[in-house]
Amino acid sequence: MNTVILYATKHGTAEEIAKRLGAELGASLINLKTTPSPDISAYDTVVVGGSLYAGRLVSEAKKYLAAHQQELARKNLGVFLTGLADSDSYFKSNVPAKLFETAKTVFLSGVYDPAKCNALERFIMRIITRSKVRVDLISDEKIRQFAEEMKRE
Repeated sequence: MNTVILYATKHGTAEEIAKRLGAELGASLINLKTTPSPDISAYDTVVVGGSLYAGRLVSEAKKYLAAHQQELARKNLGVFLTGLADSDSYFKSNVPAKLFETAKTVFLSGVYDPAKCNALERFIMRIITRSKVRVDLISDEKIRQFAEEMKRE
């Protein structure tokens, strides 16, 4: 299985998850912020992931999913989202319907690190998390389970 993980991140959580997932899958990693339109023709399995902010997928990942729907529909496709609040509606509003129907999807939680946020983000996150300190909800077990699911074509 030739696998690539395409990801976009603002504060690094999606990248951290992509690295952990990549280790489980033996996958190549491509940051969509530095390589916005990578050639995925050589890959059988493609995972696209990104961070959510106010329910919106980071723009580079969302744009990639929208622009490459036909090619992605022919792949063993997985999509992961990161954030502190899980909801199926996030997939429906951020993943094109054609891809959502067939992709393997998973919400892999997230990290709130006040040191990586600006003042407004810290203010909002303090209200949401009720915490002034780092919150890490990433589950290596969920990452392993998703990797196993992706291995089943």
